[in-house]
Amino acid sequence: MLTLMKPLRKITALVLALLLLISTAAAQSIAWPEEQALVCPVVTGISSLPDFMAPACRQMPLTQIDPQNTALWVKLRFLLPPETQRPDRPYGLYVLGKTSSQAYFNGQYLGQNGTPHLRKDQEFPGKMDTVFYIPPALLTSVENDVVLKLSSHHGFIHLQSPLHFIGVAPYADPQAFFTQDLWLSLVPLGALILGALYFAVTSLTADRRPDNLLFFLMCSLAAAQLGAELARSLFRYSYPLHDLRLLLIVSLALGFGLCLLWYVARRFARRQMLTWISGGGLVTLMAVILTPGFDAKTTLAFLIPSLCATVLLALVTIQRRERRLWRYVAAFAVFSGTTLLTFTYFHDSIYYYIITGILCFLFAQQALEFGRERARRKAEELQVARLQFKLDQNDQARKPQTITIAQAGKITLVPTNSITHCQAAGDYVELYFVEKHPQLFSGSLKDLETQLPSTFLRVHRSFIVNTDFITALHSSGGTGYLKLTTDTDVPVSRRIMPSVRSVIAP
Repeated sequence: MLTLMKPLRKITALVLALLLLISTAAAQSIAWPEEQALVCPVVTGISSLPDFMAPACRQMPLTQIDPQNTALWVKLRFLLPPETQRPDRPYGLYVLGKTSSQAYFNGQYLGQNGTPHLRKDQEFPGKMDTVFYIPPALLTSVENDVVLKLSSHHGFIHLQSPLHFIGVAPYADPQAFFTQDLWLSLVPLGALILGALYFAVTSLTADRRPDNLLFFLMCSLAAAQLGAELARSLFRYSYPLHDLRLLLIVSLALGFGLCLLWYVARRFARRQMLTWISGGGLVTLMAVILTPGFDAKTTLAFLIPSLCATVLLALVTIQRRERRLWRYVAAFAVFSGTTLLTFTYFHDSIYYYIITGILCFLFAQQALEFGRERARRKAEELQVARLQFKLDQNDQARKPQTITIAQAGKITLVPTNSITHCQAAGDYVELYFVEKHPQLFSGSLKDLETQLPSTFLRVHRSFIVNTDFITALHSSGGTGYLKLTTDTDVPVSRRIMPSVRSVIAP
């Protein structure tokens, strides 16, 4: 991998610039340097423009120009397109990179971004991205020379390619180069933020709390990483802050990758969870530290945990021989394969769409499994309830309970197993029997319900039925009635119908 990275890092900055500017180049006229740049070191005590003929001067591509911890003079040559001669369309010189700069166009001073200097204590850091206005009189249709004085002393990370783009284009805010496709990134950002809020709330419940906490962490880390990526297109900041931004992006990517591996190991290999997490985390951390280039570091920070998760899932699938697990293997294989195929420019909106997609896939699978688990629990609870109901019926048959009825100054104990059903009648309740005439219970249906055994079922706001006397349930349109052994029909309310079905089902 390190051997592969040597040629990759030479073209990484150019590829990134092309990707960032491709939509702009299609709509605007962007002039790129015609050939390699001439680079000369700044000499102490000499402030005038060099002639670029000194022995210390040399030619090099833009991606190799490195003003970090030094000061350089850079000369570039541009052949501008005819449309730059239009007086109604101003043009600017764009310098996008980690440097302070001073710009000259065809020998004329344009301005400076910060204060470049050979000494650190004399340099004032400039903005990460800047544009210098070019007066129309300086633009020619023939060759145009651009001379830049560059220095970068205030960063604490040495980047492989600190300069990302130098060119001539229609004058605008330099952030416009990064906001052409900003809306594409806002879609996954919104989805990730909503996901983080949802899982933050659901993690407060007892069901699936650890899994929901991991989902919350992954959504939050991915959203924060995307926010850090978009910061360059939303805010103009001094170039020293760019190092902090890069460290933040790598750290967030590493956190997301480890949380992803943690989730998979916890779900499918709980006994070996610590082994997978510690092993995968150690390999990932070493790769991130040893690999040059922050784009490669960021990619490896989630690629290696994803590959570990893919291997883990494949081993578990083969061991358990569960066909449903192949869906996980396929999803992670696609995720890892896409990362490998787009290794040098993966920090585009495509990455965050894939991140959002893999999180949606994992959440959908968890929701399906949670639904199946709830259905299984409900079936088990129903079986237990039916068993308890049968036990209550047997107890009632062996030793029936009694209720007290006060009528005509006389108190009567009535066995509950002789009551077929009860019906509310104002301040009283009518008790119906198989062979006797109805009797009145002095009290409400709710009061009576508390005195009856569990073999009695409230089927309507006005009726309670002894389930021992039910012969059939007739339903139509959500409502229905019960047929009793006494050939009596008792109505069943729509709301209670499902409960009645579950209780009297064989």
